[in-house]
Amino acid sequence: MSHTSSLLPAVVQDLGDANFKSDICAHAPEAAPPLDLDTPLTISTTQTQSQPYFSFQYLQECENIWFERYRKRTAEIESEWCARWDELNRKRIEDSADTRRLTIMALHEKTETIKLLSNYNIRGALEHIVYHANLLKKIDHCFARVVQNGLNKIAKTPEFVALLNQEVLERRLETKDVTPCIRMVYDACIMKADGNDYVITLRKADHTATHLAVLAAFLKLQSGWLGGLEWREA
Repeated sequence: MSHTSSLLPAVVQDLGDANFKSDICAHAPEAAPPLDLDTPLTISTTQTQSQPYFSFQYLQECENIWFERYRKRTAEIESEWCARWDELNRKRIEDSADTRRLTIMALHEKTETIKLLSNYNIRGALEHIVYHANLLKKIDHCFARVVQNGLNKIAKTPEFVALLNQEVLERRLETKDVTPCIRMVYDACIMKADGNDYVITLRKADHTATHLAVLAAFLKLQSGWLGGLEWREA
C-alpha cells in the first residue's frame, strides 16, 4: 500500500507534464511559411486564442518584402519612363532634321525665284528676309507683298534692336536719326537696286549713313538664321 502510494505522485506528475506540453503545442504558432515576392501578403495583428502575435523577426521580414517589391516596381517604372523619353527624343531629333531640310529647300527655292526675276540684290534681300522670318516664325505672318510691314515687325524684336544699336555706335550715329529710317528702308532700296548681284552687296555709295546702319542690321540679323543669305558691304 505504501509502495503504491509512493508511486502515485510520480504518475500524477508525469500526467501533468504531458498535459502541459500538449497545451503548449496546441497554442504555439506554426512555423512561418516561406516568403514569396509574388504572393500577396496578409498580416493580421489581432490576437486570438488560435493565432498569437507574429514575432518581431517575421514582421521585419514582411517589411523587407514590401520594400523589395517597392524597389523593383520603382525600377520598372523608371526603366519604362527612360525608354519612352528616349523614343520621344529620337523622334524630336528626326522631326528637327526634317524641318531643317524643308526650311533650306524652301529658302533655296525663294532665292532661285529672286534670281529669275533679276532681283538678287539689296531689294530682293529685304524681301527674302521677310519671307525667311515668316518661315522661321520669327514674326507673325504677313503677306509677302507687304515687305515693309514685315520689316517693321522684325525691327521690334530684341535681336534686331541690339544689332541696330551696335551699328549706331560703330558708325558714330545718333539713334534718333537712324530709327525713323526703318519704316522707309524698303522704298529707299527700290530705285537703287537693278539686276542680280553675284553676292548681295550693300553699297555705301547708294545709301545714306543712316540707311546703311538699318540695312546692315537687317542683313546681320538674317546671317544668324538657318540658311541666311551671303552678303557684303562695299
